[in-house]
Amino acid sequence: MLVDYLPEIMREIREISCIMQAQGDEIKFVGQAVNRSLDNTFAESADLDGILRFERLFGVIPKSSQSIEERRTELLNRLHDRVPYTYNTLDAMLLDLYGYDGRARHSLKVNYGLYAVTIFLDKCLEESVSVIRCFVRQRIPANMTLEILLVFIRQKDLKKYTHGELKSRTHLGIMRGET
Repeated sequence: MLVDYLPEIMREIREISCIMQAQGDEIKFVGQAVNRSLDNTFAESADLDGILRFERLFGVIPKSSQSIEERRTELLNRLHDRVPYTYNTLDAMLLDLYGYDGRARHSLKVNYGLYAVTIFLDKCLEESVSVIRCFVRQRIPANMTLEILLVFIRQKDLKKYTHGELKSRTHLGIMRGET
């Protein structure tokens, strides 16, 4: 409160105290507006108004079924619009955009002899396949084919795990044999 910044003798004057209280509320409101404006400067922290601004800038027309997080991911794809020249760069881009808690939810395989890129996606990325396809297609050479596959685990492969163990694993992690 602004009243706390006044000298002790002025805090006791009721009129000044009321004025400072009213100004304190306004300053709090302005501070929230400034923080919101700063958050909307970056796609990672933008609210709906910020996302709409970025979509106008990039010419993105969102689908009505997309959540704000899916729209944010699509904008981050656009912000990462640079061609990776190595396998590691493409893998790092996918990890940055679609990874979870520093763990990849994809597996990338490049067959240079056949000019083919294959991406195995964890089941949880099923809704993002079309966005990932567009993202990768823009970043790989035009003469390479792209195949995106979802990883499904059969029930018989899961029988050796308890429910507690399965909680901390992903489809892709089980396929890779990660512990």
